[in-house]
Amino acid sequence: MKRKFLYLFVACVCVSLCDRFACAQSKPEAVEVLFTFERSSVIIHVKVNGKGPYNMLLDTGAEQSAIDLNSARELGLKLEPLGGGKIVATGKKENTLFLTKLPQVEIATLTATDLLAVATDFSKISQRIGMPVNGVIGYNFLRNRVVQFDYPKRTARFYSVSPFSKSSQSNTANHMSLPFRFYGDDKFPIIDEVYVNGKKIKAELDTGHSGVLALTAAAIKRLGLEAEAQAAEPETSEGALGTSVNRKGKLKTLTVGSVTVDSPMVSFRAPNSGLDQAPFEGLLGNDFFKDFVVTFDYRNMIVTFEKQ
Repeated sequence: MKRKFLYLFVACVCVSLCDRFACAQSKPEAVEVLFTFERSSVIIHVKVNGKGPYNMLLDTGAEQSAIDLNSARELGLKLEPLGGGKIVATGKKENTLFLTKLPQVEIATLTATDLLAVATDFSKISQRIGMPVNGVIGYNFLRNRVVQFDYPKRTARFYSVSPFSKSSQSNTANHMSLPFRFYGDDKFPIIDEVYVNGKKIKAELDTGHSGVLALTAAAIKRLGLEAEAQAAEPETSEGALGTSVNRKGKLKTLTVGSVTVDSPMVSFRAPNSGLDQAPFEGLLGNDFFKDFVVTFDYRNMIVTFEKQ
């Protein structure tokens, strides 16, 4: 009997060790970088051509990366004017834009070469956030990667493969996985499982947007929210394309997948604010993401929200 018990004990230990080893083996390694979450903006340290580090926004809503115009000149980057050198963002203010190329970009041990970027003045963005901002890391760096935004721990993780198994893709109260897609040549991650006051919209997942949700002028009209938008308080926002004057107010509910937020504060975007021709109706941003660990799997086009 004692010998039988000993065999059973050893077998259980072996199974436990095997399970732990399998779990350790199945979880891929990650390159981790801390981020600053100033004014609900995700800012990481980036080296360009071996110089820096520079403070840059980690932005899933930007197709191309960007760099501050003064920083580009300090780095000796070649600048080619875009659209005659001017793009009007709001009809009232404009920003000078140049096309350039970042020969080498380093985030911790990750590197990318010959990254196309827009060079523009980031001084207004720096003033809004309250610290120097030298640029944006966008889709052309993130593509084919798995990037995780751990908002509670203020850490970004870059994986070569997804940290989730297929069996973990089912949704629970603390774990939600949703497919995203791109429209045409636009490389904005867009999901359909978003409801404003019970009405479905297409929303871009935008870590470059500091608010909960920004609704386009077209969405405001389709959803019948003109009165709410008109009654909302005016606000000014600064982006890479210039200054936008919009309004800030509350909705009844916002639902993303299985998560519902009551009375969220949102931004009502004005016409001619840069989103009139967008293939989506809203920008879902960091003030919604901040309670989650959010993982963007660009290879499989899945976004995962985890409550810690």
